Amino acid sequence: MSEHSCPTGWQVVRLGDVCEIITKGTTPNHRGFEYQSEGVTFVKIESIGDDGKFIPEKLTHIDKKCHNALKRSQIRANDLLLSIAGALGRRAIASAALLPANTNQAVAIIRLRQDAPIDLRFLNYFVVGPQIRHYIERINVQSAQANISLANVNDFPIAIPSFNQQRKIAKILTTVDNLIEKTEALIAKYQAIKQGMMHDLFTRGVDENGHLRPSYEEAPELYKQSELGWIPREWKCDSLGSISTSMTNGFVGVATPFYTDDGTGIPYLYGNNVRIHTLDLPTKVRVTRQFHESQKKSQLQPGDMLTVQSGHIGTSAIVPASLGEANCHALIITKLRREKTDPAFVSLYCNSPLGMQRMSSIFVGSTVKHINVKEFKNFFLPMPTSCYEQTEMCGRLESVSRSIEGEIHQVIKLREIKSGLMQDLLMGKIRVKVDESEEVAHDPC
Repeated sequence: MSEHSCPTGWQVVRLGDVCEIITKGTTPNHRGFEYQSEGVTFVKIESIGDDGKFIPEKLTHIDKKCHNALKRSQIRANDLLLSIAGALGRRAIASAALLPANTNQAVAIIRLRQDAPIDLRFLNYFVVGPQIRHYIERINVQSAQANISLANVNDFPIAIPSFNQQRKIAKILTTVDNLIEKTEALIAKYQAIKQGMMHDLFTRGVDENGHLRPSYEEAPELYKQSELGWIPREWKCDSLGSISTSMTNGFVGVATPFYTDDGTGIPYLYGNNVRIHTLDLPTKVRVTRQFHESQKKSQLQPGDMLTVQSGHIGTSAIVPASLGEANCHALIITKLRREKTDPAFVSLYCNSPLGMQRMSSIFVGSTVKHINVKEFKNFFLPMPTSCYEQTEMCGRLESVSRSIEGEIHQVIKLREIKSGLMQDLLMGKIRVKVDESEEVAHDPC
């Protein structure tokens, strides 16, 4: 970054000039060395998440003797760790709780001087901001493998406003990060609830009053033995073939000559359009009407269940009425008997952990696993005989799914907000208001 591009009132400093040390770690290589499950924390690139936090389950350990021998790469509290090889730009601030700790040569240790005019948390965002990203892209333009030398890190041009402004910027970005973290925790909570709910519903179901049945252990008289184990007495074990009017493959062949950019073309779905109980339609291609009309077997109707035969094998979704006319490629098309089954129930069961576990028994192929129509017709699933019960179970699961989807959209929105703030605040496009008359202690936190 040149002085010309530096925002008015800011100054550009070379990172190496404001640091006590910039170094990198060392991979232990002495005879008999092995990483351990306990001991001194050892940080690798994969130990640092994209969100700037350490991933506890990916931290490994070395013994104290090895740590003491690797003096150059010993980490201190408030060191900024930055990946400089491979997955460039991952960074995290070392806390006292992490120590004692060490790292390898793919991670740079950045230690600010006590009198440095830079707030550590501001620097934590700046090193992954647009200016440094562009700087790294320039120095790697002719490099076969993405990497940054320590000399490159020393030369990082850091544009800084006043210390108070740095802290305000870091506080704003940290607030957004905290919101993202809380929302992701909520997503994880809802997902755990959904997993438990799926297990309970697909093994116990709900009674005529809408209450979850007692478990088999609590009330064995409410259950009967079946091909799938104990199921509620009101249920049956049905094969997919017995609850469907037909099951067939989508078009198998080369469809690319029939692609069209014409907006009146017919949507043509592939396996990558089928996600868990939903269709990813923005990525669909279109084929000519002539091709569509010639391939009647693979024409889709609302309520059809589409199942991936290979790849994300077994993943299923229901064709919505909003899709209109459509065709598909190499997917299993199951047309269910609507008078006795709720298609959403079948799709939800197939996608559940219990359904997937049972479905794996019909996978065929020695190297690349897939499902054949013949085997899929013989796939058994526990079926409530009451359509009310099927629909009630679907409603509960889809309610949780909507909550998860809403929180996922919120995370996406927050990440977009953060990206915009990184551009505006770290490049001085938007100035934060602070009381510059207040004294600020230049501590690293």
